[in-house]
Amino acid sequence: MFAWHPLTTLGPQDNGVSAAADYKAPDAHFFWKAGLDGKGQVVGIGDSGIDMNSCFFRDPAIPFTPPGDGKEWISPNHRKVVYYYGLADTMFRDQVGHGTHTGGSIVGEDPADPTSKATGGAKGAKLAFVDISMQP
Repeated sequence: MFAWHPLTTLGPQDNGVSAAADYKAPDAHFFWKAGLDGKGQVVGIGDSGIDMNSCFFRDPAIPFTPPGDGKEWISPNHRKVVYYYGLADTMFRDQVGHGTHTGGSIVGEDPADPTSKATGGAKGAKLAFVDISMQP
């Protein structure tokens, strides 16, 4: 069971984990060090879209091809995004960047730099994404 500890309690009594960890170390994030990286989980979010060409979401083995006849893209084996549904905007894009940012903050991971400071908190998880933007 995961117990929440306010940041003020982090310190040597918590195996030396601190909120100011060096994120260049593979296990530096205090959640990761506790074994919580999201592996095997799917996180559902709704936002302005996802830039599927971003290094944090791109999967060379399973390229993203927007569906030509619908609003829904499903790919259970994609590296990061297993479901993408266009509620209003069916262009499968992120014109404002907010959905890409929030999705990346949660699950984003650049395979070329997996210890990047921009790596998401649940780097082992995948997204089920609903585009709720109203972009033309």
